[in-house]
Amino acid sequence: MDSNLAREQRGSFSLAACLRSESGDVFDFVGRHMLAISGWNSRNADQFIEVVRYLARRAGIPFEESAAFKQSAAWAERQLVARLHDALLHTASALTYVTQQRGWQRSTVDAAQLGYMLPDKRSLLADLNLADTWRQVIQKFPPGMIVYPHLEQGRLVYLSGRSIEGKRHYNPPREILGERRPFYNHAYSIKSEQVVLVEGQADAITFAEWDIPAIALGGMRVSDALLSNLLSYKRVFVALDNTDDAQEQGNEIARALGGVAYLPQFPSQVKDANDWLAQHRASEDEARQLLNRAPRWITLELQRTAALEGLEREDALRELFQCAAQLDHYALAEFKAAVEELGIKRSTFNDLLRATKSVVDAEQKEEDVPGIVDDEIPVLSPALGFHKDFALVTTCILERTKDDRLNIQPYLVTSKRELKRLTDKQIIQIDGQEVALRVIPEGSEFLRRWRYRDIQRFVQGETLHPGAVFKAVHDVFTRYVDFRTPVESHILALWTCGTYLYTLFPAYPYL
Repeated sequence: MDSNLAREQRGSFSLAACLRSESGDVFDFVGRHMLAISGWNSRNADQFIEVVRYLARRAGIPFEESAAFKQSAAWAERQLVARLHDALLHTASALTYVTQQRGWQRSTVDAAQLGYMLPDKRSLLADLNLADTWRQVIQKFPPGMIVYPHLEQGRLVYLSGRSIEGKRHYNPPREILGERRPFYNHAYSIKSEQVVLVEGQADAITFAEWDIPAIALGGMRVSDALLSNLLSYKRVFVALDNTDDAQEQGNEIARALGGVAYLPQFPSQVKDANDWLAQHRASEDEARQLLNRAPRWITLELQRTAALEGLEREDALRELFQCAAQLDHYALAEFKAAVEELGIKRSTFNDLLRATKSVVDAEQKEEDVPGIVDDEIPVLSPALGFHKDFALVTTCILERTKDDRLNIQPYLVTSKRELKRLTDKQIIQIDGQEVALRVIPEGSEFLRRWRYRDIQRFVQGETLHPGAVFKAVHDVFTRYVDFRTPVESHILALWTCGTYLYTLFPAYPYL
C-alpha cells in the first residue's frame, strides 16, 4: 500500500473514531490527526499555516508567502505571543506552576498560548515591527509573571499577568492600553450557544481544559458592551468565585442577564473553577454535570420571593414578571408552573403577564422615539471615510444565499482590519466605537473592486508599504506613457495614489 494512502486510511479511521466527541472542519482534522500537532488550535496562525501548506502540497497548489507579510503588525503580535510562550516552556519554575499548581495539561498550556515575562526583555522585542504601544506594555510588564494573551478575531488586544510566587495580578496602565479587556478562552467561539462567565483568567483556562467555552471578567464587573454581547447567548452560566462577595455580585450580573442566566454552584469546599481542578481533580464529566444541573436565576429568585411579604413581595414579583416577558415559550411554561406553587392562580398569572407586556411595549415605544446624534459620533462617508486614526471603505462581495442564489452585498473594510457586513442600520459599532454612515450603500457590480482573497489577506494582517505601492503605480505609468521628465511621472504616480485618500485633506488639486 502506498505510504500516503496508508496515512490517509489511518486518518479516515481516526475521523470515524473522533466524530463522536470532536467537532471542526478539514483544517482541524488535518491539524489533530494527519499532522498530530501538539495542542492544536486553529486560531494559532503558525499551526494553521502549517496545515494550509500541507493541503496545498497534497493538491499540487503552489504556496507563496510574501516576505512583506513578516513586516505586518499582526505577524509581529503573533511572534510576540510565541516568544512569550517559548519563555514559559523554557523556564522550569513557570512550567511547573502552570502544569502542577494550576493543574493544566501541556496541551491546554499550548492551546492557550500562555507566556512568561523574563527579566531581560530584549529578546522578546528584537527584530519585531511592533507598535510603540506594545513595546511600552512589555517594558512596564513586571518580570516573573505568567502572561495571559487576550486574543480577539486572531488579533492581540490585551495582555494581563499573574505572579508565580504570591498572589499578585497585573494589568497594563490604562493610558497605554485602555480599559482592561475580558479574556476569552481557546474553547470559545462566536458560534457558541452557551458560555461560562468567571472571575479570573485561570478559571477560564480551566474550563477550556474541560473543553467548555468561558469568558473571564478579570474581576467582578461586567462592561455594558460585554453585557450586551452576553444577552445574545442561549445560556450564560455565571460561575464567579465561591465567596459571599462574589456570589452577591454574580447574582447582580444574573439579574441584568435575566432569562438567559444560570447559577451553577461549586461544592462547598471549592473556592473557584481552578481550585476544583488543581486541588480536587474535577473531571470534564463533573464540570458538565455542574452546568447541566445549574438552576435558572429566575427560578432561584422566585424561591426567594416566596419568603417575602407585603410590598417587598409585590416589587420582587413585578421585577420577575418583567424578566418573564422576555422568556421563550418553554421557559415561560416552567416559570408559570413555579409561580402557581406560590399560590398565584393561572388567571392572575395571565393578567400579570399581560400587564407587564403592555408596560414593556410602552417603554419600547418610548425608546423608539428618535434621539439626537451625539457630536462625539463621527459621521463618515461609507465610500471612503476617515476620523482621526481610523479609516473605512466600502466594497461589495458576492454571497451565496440559502436558496442557492447570488447576492452582491456591501461590506465595510476598516483600518482596524475588520470586515463588517452592512445592514439597514446607519449607526453601527466598530471596535467598540459608534460610527454613523452618511448613506447606506447598495450592492453593485461596480463596487466589487477587491478580490475576496485579497480582503482576507488584509484582515489577517498583511501590510503593504507605501513605497512598494508607489513603485507599482509608477512602473505601470512609465511602461505605457512617455514622460518628458522623471519628475512628471513621479507627480502623476503620487497624485494617483492620493486620489484613494483625498478626503483626508482639506483640499486636493486637479492635475
